[in-house]
Amino acid sequence: MIRSKEKLALAIGLVIPNLVFAQFESDIHAWVTQDARNPPPKESVLFIGDSTIRAWESLTRDFNDYNIIQRGFGSAAVSDLVRYIDEIILSYDPSAIVVSNRSSISRNDLAAQQHVDFFELIHARQRQDRPPIPIFYVSEFPRLTTLTSRWPNEDEPRNAILKEYANATENVYFIDTATRMWESAEIPGGAPSEFLFATDRHHHNEQGYEYWHVPIQEAVESIVTPNKVFELNAERPIDDDRILVDFGRVATDSPDGNGNHWNSWHTDSSSSILAGQSLGNLVTTDGRESGVDLIITGEFDALDSRASGLLEPDAELLGDFAIESATQDAFARGSLATSIGVPNAGFMLDGLDPAAEYDLRFFGTLRSSRNRTARYSVVGAGDPIVKDFLLATSDSGQNTNTILEYPRIQPDRYGQIFVDLQAVDGRHDGYLNIMELRVTTSLLIGDFDGDNTLTTADIDMLANAIRNGSNDTRFDLDDDAAVDQADHRRWVTELKQTWYGDANLDGEFNSGDLVSVFQAGQHEDGIAMNSGWADGDWNGDGEFDTSDFVLALQDGGYEQGLRPLAVAVPEPASNMAFWCSLGLLFVRRRPSFCKPKE
Repeated sequence: MIRSKEKLALAIGLVIPNLVFAQFESDIHAWVTQDARNPPPKESVLFIGDSTIRAWESLTRDFNDYNIIQRGFGSAAVSDLVRYIDEIILSYDPSAIVVSNRSSISRNDLAAQQHVDFFELIHARQRQDRPPIPIFYVSEFPRLTTLTSRWPNEDEPRNAILKEYANATENVYFIDTATRMWESAEIPGGAPSEFLFATDRHHHNEQGYEYWHVPIQEAVESIVTPNKVFELNAERPIDDDRILVDFGRVATDSPDGNGNHWNSWHTDSSSSILAGQSLGNLVTTDGRESGVDLIITGEFDALDSRASGLLEPDAELLGDFAIESATQDAFARGSLATSIGVPNAGFMLDGLDPAAEYDLRFFGTLRSSRNRTARYSVVGAGDPIVKDFLLATSDSGQNTNTILEYPRIQPDRYGQIFVDLQAVDGRHDGYLNIMELRVTTSLLIGDFDGDNTLTTADIDMLANAIRNGSNDTRFDLDDDAAVDQADHRRWVTELKQTWYGDANLDGEFNSGDLVSVFQAGQHEDGIAMNSGWADGDWNGDGEFDTSDFVLALQDGGYEQGLRPLAVAVPEPASNMAFWCSLGLLFVRRRPSFCKPKE
């Protein structure tokens, strides 16, 4: 029989006599408060657990085609997850839950049973008008703080119990990350290795997360369909609009003395800014709501230390950034990162236009007698752009005049840009005081020749890039790090929103297109690679032959009018009409299979 929430929490609490639920109250309060301001999407995939989830800075990029909610709090036990099941689990109405939790209890069989009870409690308490939520349990992994010779025996009993339970229970899945991680990393003997762990010898470093997330991603993708659907933000900033963000604990008044409106972090927040917190609906410098969100992906400390900030900024050196309330405080790489050496601090910008380019500018400063450098990495549709930023030098002190610039950054296909910070030298660095985002150029995705129109020249350029094995990210329209037929199909069916066979790209595939391609005279003409889209080469192989007609038939658009957003399977009659019209171009008499329907 399923225990109630209260009974289960009590039962779990009894075996942890020193448990203090108040330990995480500030974290829970921060999430609940920001969720009220800026609710996350319903039916997201919820990642919850201890510091392994908390420190997973690349989570949103690793699952960039899912709506993600990240709720990790350090040293959380199963009892803590039960304690806050309403606030940070059921309230989100998630489509799936991924749990990674190392209980502080040493008895593995008892800890495993607590997880079993927790999973059953979730299913008992969830909405009754929907199927049970898939729950993925991420297996225990070894710590380098224990002798490697004890692996895999150290955590094997708990893993074995939970794996057996998952195999016997519908909608519960066990993910063996440890074995897969070591095998993927080609570690001799399958034992833990230094190069995968942070300096505390327990948490993953950045390279460790690269291996660890792969089996998790495969497991989730096998059960849960990607749920992120791009919808163009109607309030998005347009050409030359600017957004200014003041990072730190001291808010900047808006408008400032220059007439600019700012976005400041919540003044009621604690000094620890957690992964998963957000600042929603940023305003432009003219005070207009932009619909753009800033979501923390790797935690920061919010500082108000006037001793390290720039107290007297010079407008001649910093322009609009020269606002004392903005330069005197900062975000810095969080205490979790600095104390145990886990991956970077960071955030993402969401709600941008994938068909636009943006300039990003950053200001960071630190008063120090030593060299202090932060490393900023910006990722949009292309490869990461990494730059080092000198915050302070032993010779001249803090930075007073340098602004780091990232021009013409294009968001990924979902309108997202990711920013990561790490310290190059200095234990508590990675400072960021101010960010500016400015829309520089509106682009049309798929417009490769730059004429602001999707034409046959563009689809022919894409086809040529696919044939030549190009790795030019301009042609990677689905953002999967490959230039292939999937990009070709996206250009035709989503960007141009037409049919295979629409030779003149007027949005419809009809007899006029068939007439035009045969008038071009390149059907199986024996001349290699001389055909383009307008000539009948609809599959992009450079030739106009039967395979192009087969592709057009399979797409089902002949005489269907404009392509709708959701395409139904064509009726047999429309297929017959296609072959009838095609046959008439080859023979002068009507083929027998084209007789009118009785």
